[in-house]
Amino acid sequence: MKINKEFVNVSDIPWERVTDSVVRKVLNGSGDHGPHTAILKSEPRSPDPHRGQYHLVDEEFYCLGGHFTFDGEHWLRKGAYVHYPAKCVHGARVHVKDGYLVYLRMGGTVTVNFIDDPVSDSPYMLDDADTLMTPTVRKRVSMAGKDTKLHALTGLRSRLLKLNPETGEGSTLLDWKPEKGKPSICLKSQGELELFVISGQFDGGTKTPVEHGAYTCRVGKNVSIQLSCLTEGRLLVSHGAELQLDQV
Repeated sequence: MKINKEFVNVSDIPWERVTDSVVRKVLNGSGDHGPHTAILKSEPRSPDPHRGQYHLVDEEFYCLGGHFTFDGEHWLRKGAYVHYPAKCVHGARVHVKDGYLVYLRMGGTVTVNFIDDPVSDSPYMLDDADTLMTPTVRKRVSMAGKDTKLHALTGLRSRLLKLNPETGEGSTLLDWKPEKGKPSICLKSQGELELFVISGQFDGGTKTPVEHGAYTCRVGKNVSIQLSCLTEGRLLVSHGAELQLDQV
C-alpha cells in the first residue's frame, strides 16, 4: 500500500540486508509485500549461472552508480534506466562487476520465477504476457529525441521514460536548468505522485532545501508537489496518470 510522505532524505534511512551481497533502504511500502520503492545496493559479484528470470509485476530502476550487466550486452553505469514489464524474462547474464546503486520501483509483491534455458540473453516478453508494454534498457538517458519536451518554463526539459497505454501510469525524467531567477512549478497527477531528487537543490516550501537524495510520495485523487529550482538538477517523477507541469 502506498502512503503519503513529506520529503525525506534517504541518508536518514538505515540499510537492511537482503542477501549476503545486497542491502536496501525501503522508501515506500514494506519491501516484501505489495508495491514498493527502495534504494538497492550490491557489492561486486561474479557472473551468475546462465538462466533467466521474470516477475509477475513491473520492475524499473534508475542507476545511481556502479558498473554491471543483466544481459551481457548492455553494461549499465550512472544515468542508465531500465524497465522490465511483468512477465519480461531478464537477467540471463548477470555480472555485477563494480557493484551497483539503483533507485528501484516494484509494482507489487516480488516473486522470482527462473527459466533455465531462456530463448535470448536480451530481455523478452513471455508469450502469455497480457500487456502492450515492452522492455526498455537505456545505457544512458539522453534528454533528446521524440519523447523529450522543452517547456515554456525556462530551462525545464522532460523525458518520458515509461508509459502504460492502458492505465496512463508512467515515469518522467526532468532536467531543470533555470536561466534566471528561481522559477517555480507545480507537478500534478492523479492517484499517485512519487518524486526522487537525483541531483540539484530545490525549495519545497520547508526550512530545509530539497536536494540530492530527497524523496516523497503523495497519494490521492488529485495530488501535487510544488518546487522552486535553486540550482541545476535532475528529478525522477512517477505518476499514476498524465503528468502536468504548471508554472506558479
